[in-house]
Amino acid sequence: MSLPRERLPSLDTHHRAFIALSPFLVLASADAQGMTDVSPRGDLPGFVAVLDEHTLLIPDRPGNKKLVTLSNIVENPHVALIFFVPGRVDSLRVNGQAQITTDLTLLAPLAVQGKPPKSGLVVAVTQAWLH
Repeated sequence: MSLPRERLPSLDTHHRAFIALSPFLVLASADAQGMTDVSPRGDLPGFVAVLDEHTLLIPDRPGNKKLVTLSNIVENPHVALIFFVPGRVDSLRVNGQAQITTDLTLLAPLAVQGKPPKSGLVVAVTQAWLH
């Protein structure tokens, strides 16, 4: 299946720059039955690491401890993200498949105040577009 013209199968230079400026994203996931959930994620701008043109790493920061998103991803890896940058009218949308990682080699660069996240989401990008 071909993508609409504005949707790319990987992250380009503009997408990477947008992610580097973004302090906030919204992550949509669904369980095996298709019940959806939307979860906000945020930190200092650039808190999401771009590992390469096809891969993002989102640190799991302390939150409400309900683990809904992580449970959904175990059942259904498909996710959708929207990145926001304050003061801009556009946003960046990314679709892909996520998996949970506890690999300290990957997570160590995302440490805050010397503490790496205990886990993170590795997102294999399948579509990306500015909106």
